[in-house]
Amino acid sequence: MPTVGGLCRFNLNFAKVFLFMMVFRRWLVVFGMWFLVLTGCAQEKDSHIEEQIEAGLADEIRELTGAPARIVWLQDTSDGSDYLARGDELRLMGLDTEVLPSVRIVLDGHGNMAKPFFTVNGEWVVFSDRYQQRVFVVSWEGGQLRDLGPGFGLTTWVDPNTGIEWLYVARDRLDDRRILPAYLSLWRFPLFSADGSFPGDDSDQTEKQEQLVWDQTQISEDSFQLSRDGRYASAAFPWPETGILDLEARRWDRLGQGCWVAMSPDNDYLFWIFDGPHRNVFMFRGDNREDRWTVNVNNAIGMDGYEVYHPRWSNHSRIIAVSGPYKVGEGSYRLPGGGAGVKIYLGRFNPERTEIEAWVQATDDSNADFYPDVWVQPHADLKVAKQDVVARETKPQEASWPLHREGLLYVWENAAGLHDIIVKQTGSQYFFRPEPRLLARYTRHNAMHLDGGFFIDKSFGKHLQRFPPLDAFTLEFTATPALAQTETDEAWVFAVERAGFPVLIASSEGRWRVQALDADAILQPVVPGRPVHFALAYLPGEMRVYVDGNLAGVLSVDIDSDMWLDATLLFGGDKVGGHDWQGSLEKFALYQGELKAEEIAQQQALIVHEHAQRPIPDTVLVRARVVQTSSVPSPEDIAPYQRGLVVNEYEVTEVLEGQFNENRFLAAHWAILDETLLDTAHRMPGAERVMLLERFDQRKELEGERLSQDTDNFLLELYFDMYL
Repeated sequence: MPTVGGLCRFNLNFAKVFLFMMVFRRWLVVFGMWFLVLTGCAQEKDSHIEEQIEAGLADEIRELTGAPARIVWLQDTSDGSDYLARGDELRLMGLDTEVLPSVRIVLDGHGNMAKPFFTVNGEWVVFSDRYQQRVFVVSWEGGQLRDLGPGFGLTTWVDPNTGIEWLYVARDRLDDRRILPAYLSLWRFPLFSADGSFPGDDSDQTEKQEQLVWDQTQISEDSFQLSRDGRYASAAFPWPETGILDLEARRWDRLGQGCWVAMSPDNDYLFWIFDGPHRNVFMFRGDNREDRWTVNVNNAIGMDGYEVYHPRWSNHSRIIAVSGPYKVGEGSYRLPGGGAGVKIYLGRFNPERTEIEAWVQATDDSNADFYPDVWVQPHADLKVAKQDVVARETKPQEASWPLHREGLLYVWENAAGLHDIIVKQTGSQYFFRPEPRLLARYTRHNAMHLDGGFFIDKSFGKHLQRFPPLDAFTLEFTATPALAQTETDEAWVFAVERAGFPVLIASSEGRWRVQALDADAILQPVVPGRPVHFALAYLPGEMRVYVDGNLAGVLSVDIDSDMWLDATLLFGGDKVGGHDWQGSLEKFALYQGELKAEEIAQQQALIVHEHAQRPIPDTVLVRARVVQTSSVPSPEDIAPYQRGLVVNEYEVTEVLEGQFNENRFLAAHWAILDETLLDTAHRMPGAERVMLLERFDQRKELEGERLSQDTDNFLLELYFDMYL
């Protein structure tokens, strides 16, 4: 039991402790108050600074666009590699120059979101869900999420006559191995009535108003856009074949190969194709494919010469958006790496739209930003140089091959020329795309380049099933043997593959040979480098063979019309790489019925005239030493591209033929063909090689090809090495 003294000492000690705790608590309160005051001021100061930064950015964007603007994009909240929006860790972001804070989350936690774009009034954002294969719309303020039905959203367009805003969607996705999806049909339905109200969500009402826009070809999802009057649309049909769809005539015209095509949002009908290196766009006038120029789109401060992606024309014809730069990874193809450094940039064309005159980096955050779209308030204070469209449309047209289009069943002029027919009775348009295999590629004139490879069209027989039996036909094409020929017993120039080979044209022991079933004819000698026009005119029991417009032989043969119905076309060799022929093929056509001798002569004369107009290429043969190499990608790295070139730096050691003033130069060579890495893809520093060179910008057939370049000396002249 404690004593009185002990109890008093205990109470005194407790009192001291209690007093200390009270003082300490008071000190904590005072310190906490001061801490809150100080940190609150710092936070308030930081918040004020952030507002000033956002206000400054809004001013920069407004100055660039000439009016208030909004931007929408996808932000990858994961590792920043989802540049094609295939995952579910994305959120929809927005920036409004007229509201602070200017950056906001428009939609978060929905799941997959792909290709967001504004409606015409800028108040709604349309996007698609790849998993559900459905289209959605959400208000700019972030609410009123609506399901618009099946498909993939492409764009909206307001009919100037009715005021109805139509939504265009792609449907019937092909689930194949392509990275860039293709769809079988294009549809549209009213999104907003003339008064701005919704006709309704996905329902029987909207389904009754749906209209089929296009189903003649497959169509890709990237950058389908319409001119203001709604007549023309840009698209890939599908990737990599790009061009302009004339919705009035219901006809598609091919303009090249590439991706992320776009149509100017006015009535000037300007059209671009994004290039293979992902650094430029090739600009065309939709009414004149010869009037074209290149615009660099990766020259903003901070892009540092790296790739950009997702180029998109805004609703104003001078404002565009891109994402970039893509720096993560090795080599020159770094899209899959993405990375937090990928931001949204806005660019402004000059009035003539021949270059980007100003840039603004629109986002600056810790995540990767993809798929931008920009809405500029109408009547922005930016002038555009007037385009004289009518004058170009009224230019007289020269006669072009083929002169005789009646009865045309199949046509392939070259990779950049005519490759479709329109059947008058039905209005249907059919397209033909022979595919290169092994080492096959294209010449400077977009003809088939055959040397160690072949082209094939497996759809030929199926296509002919649409027409009456082929009891009589005429087949024509132009062949140019290579200057250097490898001796062979028989090289196949062209064949219709089917049991019995109903038609075969070959080069046999230095002479041309034509075979139809069991009948054959040996014709004149093959002259290296000299184009030859062949025409085979068949009537039951007889085939007339014309060479360069003149009758060269007659074969007695009966070809069963059913033999065509499951036939395959082979250009240059057989399907396993045998019977290899060296040369080029172009201007292939098949007609229902017989062309007369004078008609064949007219065709041949037209081809001779066209060949005579071709400029003589300026080539040079050099011996050069490899100075610096670019990383060589794998076929998987460049997918979905199937062919790829690599750029290295060289030093000239000897000029063997021609004039060459360069000491050092860059040259691109083929590294990947037919999704296969070539044995000659890698070139070691210090090694010497003989190179046949032509300026790269003169080889238009290479514009849409994948180009890998990570050498330092970008200012050196770029050439193409024609040797594999």
